[in-house]
Amino acid sequence: MEYIKCILCDRDNTEPFLKENNYNAVKCKFCGLIYVNPRPSISEIKTIYESNDAITTNFYSFVKLKEKKILFAKKDLKIVRKYKNNGRILEIGSAAGYFLHTARSFGYEVYGLEINERFVKFSRDLMKLDVRSGTILDCPFPDNYFDIIYMRNVLSHLSNPLQELKKVNSMLKSKGLFIFETGNAAELNPYYIEKLVGLGLPEHLFHYSRENISQLLNKTNFHLIKKIEYSMHFWYKLYNLFGEKIRSKYKELKNNKVDENIRISYKQKFFARLDIALFSLGRILPKKNKWLSILYISQRA
Repeated sequence: MEYIKCILCDRDNTEPFLKENNYNAVKCKFCGLIYVNPRPSISEIKTIYESNDAITTNFYSFVKLKEKKILFAKKDLKIVRKYKNNGRILEIGSAAGYFLHTARSFGYEVYGLEINERFVKFSRDLMKLDVRSGTILDCPFPDNYFDIIYMRNVLSHLSNPLQELKKVNSMLKSKGLFIFETGNAAELNPYYIEKLVGLGLPEHLFHYSRENISQLLNKTNFHLIKKIEYSMHFWYKLYNLFGEKIRSKYKELKNNKVDENIRISYKQKFFARLDIALFSLGRILPKKNKWLSILYISQRA
């Protein structure tokens, strides 16, 4: 376990925010950033990620949710190609490789970076993707190499966001795009969060407000082009009611052979399409004081 100060304002003045899974999330009294403190070391986090008990990075959950992951990849890629419709793209936290597989079909030259060795092996052997093992700071790719770097629900997992996003910036070509998704938990009431979905501690190390993201981008030399906000409140409410039933449908596959041709039942396809429909509906639902999923489109300054 290690103790840290706030990464945005470099101060050590916090208040308790929420306790979950025997870990403490604290909130900086100056900038409002929420973070796990004390927190597991990088090696400890890697062990958690690769465990079958992982909450947000479980290998089977990602591999067997193929239909859903591809639908979300198509949704985001339709947005990405409005800004850059070709070129070299790197996904950080590429998991089972479904986004990269889909991006390749869109005509992009694709690469991945993933810390979980099980995902790396799956992506290389079965999806035939160029996915490298490691963290951003030991990333093997050269500077000025990518046209686009993409992350979905990864920012909150980064252990050194300032240093890592500076590295992301250096790997992009001039005017290259950094596109990522994250939430707004640092704007919300802890009781609301606890009742709705929780923070996913300790796998999610940092939780941001929209103002925190602006600070982070400014400190790492990015210019924000656009952000697209989706309310997750209704989605999480329904998931709390029916999520276990939906998850059980995918658990039926747990003992099946894991390969790129995973058979998805019609019911599972229905749930995947329902999932993305509810997510997309969040773009027009009320957003004030609600949990949001926000897609940020930024450019190397």
